[in-house]
Amino acid sequence: VAVIDTERFRAEASVPAGSVPTRAVLQPDGRYLWIGNNAREPGRGGVTVIDADTLKVAATLATGAGHHEIVVSEDSRHALATNRDDGTATLVDVRTLRRLRDYRIGGVPIAAAYSAVSKAFYVADARGGAIHVLRPDTDAAAARIALRPGLGPMRFTPDGRFLLGLNPSEDLVHVIDAATNRAVHELHVQGQ
Repeated sequence: VAVIDTERFRAEASVPAGSVPTRAVLQPDGRYLWIGNNAREPGRGGVTVIDADTLKVAATLATGAGHHEIVVSEDSRHALATNRDDGTATLVDVRTLRRLRDYRIGGVPIAAAYSAVSKAFYVADARGGAIHVLRPDTDAAAARIALRPGLGPMRFTPDGRFLLGLNPSEDLVHVIDAATNRAVHELHVQGQ
């Protein structure tokens, strides 16, 4: 990972970021930078955690195979990484930088988001057409919101209440209410 001085616009450092680094997510409190490692070798896919102050690797965690989307809770207490080829998502305790549990999503976990309103992570399964609601304090999914196959990127509104989930295959935007974990609207869009 290149560290750029944004006042002088020059590279200040280069930090090792694991095998095949692809995603970079700075947690809300700014302490750690999370990097998704899409290594093809078994046991090497996962995340590299970099201390933002020291620019040193704080942890390397094998989470599973495939591409990884990473999201961190608003209190920077938990991180979740999807493991696309394994059909799972891995929950990490940020304080200890240890894996807490793996959730079986199935299909293709393609996107992840977090709601401060429901205090839960949301993982979209592109193949199965469902969004799985995962709470850090439980081993199983708290809810499964059935939609349509073809789900893609998703984000919460700034207040954390409504999840907008894109479905480019169906030319739709699904609107999920985090207070009830139910689909409340479907918006039709044109051309994916």
